Amino acid sequence: PNRVVLVNDRSLMSNFRGNYVFGFLSCGPYDKIPRFLYNIFCPVVPANPETGEALMAECGIRRVEASLIRDGYRREEVFVSHPEYIERTIKPTTKVVGVGVMDPLGIGPVTSALTSGRSKAYNAYLFSELIGKINKIRDEKGYKFKLVVGGAGAWQFEKYRDKKREFRIDHVVLGEVDSKAPSIFKSIEEGDAPEFIRSYTRSIEEIPEILGATVNSLIEAMRGCGRGCPFCDVNKRMKRDFPIDRLVREASVNKRAGFDYLWLHSDEMLLYGCDNNDYIPNRDAIKELYFTMKSLKFRTIGTTHFTLSSVVADPKVIEYIAQVNHLSPSKWLGVQPGVETASPRIGKFWLAYKTKPFSIEEWPWVVKEGIKILNQNYIYPCCTLIILPNHDIKGPFPKEEDDDTKETIRLIEDIAKNDLACIMAPLLYVDYEDTSRSVTFKNISRLQLELYYKCWLYNLRQFDKRLRDVIKPKTFSPLAKLITVTIGKLGVRAILGYLKGLIKQRFGDIPENFFKSLPK
Repeated sequence: PNRVVLVNDRSLMSNFRGNYVFGFLSCGPYDKIPRFLYNIFCPVVPANPETGEALMAECGIRRVEASLIRDGYRREEVFVSHPEYIERTIKPTTKVVGVGVMDPLGIGPVTSALTSGRSKAYNAYLFSELIGKINKIRDEKGYKFKLVVGGAGAWQFEKYRDKKREFRIDHVVLGEVDSKAPSIFKSIEEGDAPEFIRSYTRSIEEIPEILGATVNSLIEAMRGCGRGCPFCDVNKRMKRDFPIDRLVREASVNKRAGFDYLWLHSDEMLLYGCDNNDYIPNRDAIKELYFTMKSLKFRTIGTTHFTLSSVVADPKVIEYIAQVNHLSPSKWLGVQPGVETASPRIGKFWLAYKTKPFSIEEWPWVVKEGIKILNQNYIYPCCTLIILPNHDIKGPFPKEEDDDTKETIRLIEDIAKNDLACIMAPLLYVDYEDTSRSVTFKNISRLQLELYYKCWLYNLRQFDKRLRDVIKPKTFSPLAKLITVTIGKLGVRAILGYLKGLIKQRFGDIPENFFKSLPK
């Protein structure tokens, strides 16, 4: 038994009270957010206390589990462990311990933006905590298993090999594992595998169907995006749509586990079933998908990502999604679109096909119009922007000049003047191939810092005005909702305070001197 043990660190093992917004706490500073508060907003998933099995797990781990069982391993040989029970689930018979990671070193775009490079993030701390437990088992019990990491954040151990050695990681799996998992794990067991293993998946048929419930009832509706933005790691994966009959089977796994809501993961949900080169949503395909999922008796069908150009291209699709979910002033749904930049000059290089079917020159209008359409249908967007390099980097990509940053600042000011309901989350560009080319608070320009500050100033207004109504986990009492908003506001004020100090330190000025155009 337990020949292979699969596990995620604690930061990935929460249902976030049914609201992925709380998942951003995992990217926050460990030394600023008390552990008990983190546990309140991100409670850990349940476990079988007798065996230590995780009753829910991150979708990627479920894929690996299913692949191993489908092609070569017996069911009793593959065990999905709860991180808090890892000491009892690793056995003398264990040959491989596989850890799925998202941002294990806390250097991803969201984490870098929220910790400002000053503090260790929860995701990095909790990963380190789990690996410490695993290596303690090696040392104290003398077990000879191999430690393997894989997932979206595995690239970090290829770039920072000293960290791989520090954590005593034997192998790093990069890319999509899926059907390749059995051969990869057997080669690791036999001692024939290289330190860094790359794997890619060509077709949907190679991707195994999940066998157990997933964290937050999330299933993949699509893989890849098709928009082609070069700053996005997702762009490396080919766009593939999962057939509806397959999604019904996977959703039913979560339904049987007790979930009454479903999250459809996609990097661009409104391109599901897209059958044209103009990036016009396939309304019929999307309606069929949502209607079918709703027929399984889920209370809510959420999704992770839209692109605002798709929203504007077919507002009727958004109206249908709102109707299916019975959205109203008392029931909102969240989604994460990317705004990135408002500059047509650099957008031509950095946004690729993100603005289609509209032109790059129309993008600022598309952003505002898309947010309006979402608001009219009670969908609250948490929009991301990318603070792009203001220094030369390799390749054809131009650096961000002050005039480019001014374009994006004007967009934020227009959104503020029109009082649109959204969050504007500025992220720092991370170069996955050469992190020395990444944007940090040490090389950010004055205007980029102004843009960053104005985004968070606007977000503070949103916390004051709307988020108590928008964020409504059904498990929260009115008092809990008030506490949630209060803590959120304190967090935003802490970010603003840090930025004020940074502006003073680097530029000898205070924000109020040059932020007069933002409405009070």
